[in-house]
Amino acid sequence: MAMSKYDEIFLGVLKEKGHIMPFLDAVFGFLYNCTDFYLIQKDPSDKMGVPAGVAQNCVLKVFKKWEMQARQDSEYYSKKRMASDGNIPPAGQEVEVTSKVLEEAEKPKSRKDDETGTQERAELEKKDVPQGEINAGQNNAHKMNNCKQPGVQIAGDSYNGAVLDNYRWSQSLVDLDIQVPVPEYVTKAHDVRVNITATTLSVAVKGKEAGEWKTLMDGELCQRTNKHESIWNLEPGRCIQVYLQKSIENWWDALLMSEEKIDLSNIDATNPINDLAEDEQMKIQEFMWNQDRRRQGLPTSDQLATEKILKEAWNKEGSPFLGTEYDPSVVNFGNSCTDLPEDFRDLP
Repeated sequence: MAMSKYDEIFLGVLKEKGHIMPFLDAVFGFLYNCTDFYLIQKDPSDKMGVPAGVAQNCVLKVFKKWEMQARQDSEYYSKKRMASDGNIPPAGQEVEVTSKVLEEAEKPKSRKDDETGTQERAELEKKDVPQGEINAGQNNAHKMNNCKQPGVQIAGDSYNGAVLDNYRWSQSLVDLDIQVPVPEYVTKAHDVRVNITATTLSVAVKGKEAGEWKTLMDGELCQRTNKHESIWNLEPGRCIQVYLQKSIENWWDALLMSEEKIDLSNIDATNPINDLAEDEQMKIQEFMWNQDRRRQGLPTSDQLATEKILKEAWNKEGSPFLGTEYDPSVVNFGNSCTDLPEDFRDLP
């Protein structure tokens, strides 16, 4: 992807911060210091600020836009690597931002490299999409399954969802992503009509003839969604991305009522830790921390809490150790012992 005119500025900030979180903190700090992004309008006539909830929706919309772009790029390069050597690429891993990485990113690409990359990508896309679909702009989704009943997809843009003739969809426990391929001539927002309600979804694009509109998908959703949390984005000449938030956290066996249902017993029902409630995340993190402590032969959180009580009760009235210095060796803080000694259980 070509670098934008702002990348050099952002790279300078990222190089100074060194990590993503401080970088994002600087970006949102700029919005706080220099704009009215965080100022909530008390009255619609106010000239400063934004209505409640608009700022969060703006951030979510931009995030989803680039998340979709990242997914498409990942799928493209995976196909390219698999086509070249037949091997499935290794899973991604989190890396620290280093000066070397930033320097590589700053290096300008030659025009020859850009042209080569563009040509390779065009050839790959031409392979993936039948010629009739490119010319006519019909049946825009690549048919990954010839059978009528869609199977559960476990990767890519149809994760835990399905691929249909004109669109594909994926889902997590809380949301849905729909990708609707469009003809190459659809490049502007006014070429598209997307209508989202709590219970229905329709997508249409302009035809080549004046006044002509082609419906790519239209129907009643399998379950209700939160209309005000739904967004869509057009990637010119490629597809329309639609994001829907579920009203209830559950798994859908179809996107539209008119679809064949997928087998929910075959989906990946694991729930990422970031999707859990805050208290549930804390419990899991505590469990993992305790497991790590046990492996190192160190006291767990329960054992540390017990030791704290012992220290407080050591010199209390009635303690058999009154007047002596606290000695942790008196108590076994091994991995299987978290109980207070009998001498301390009845102390106030």
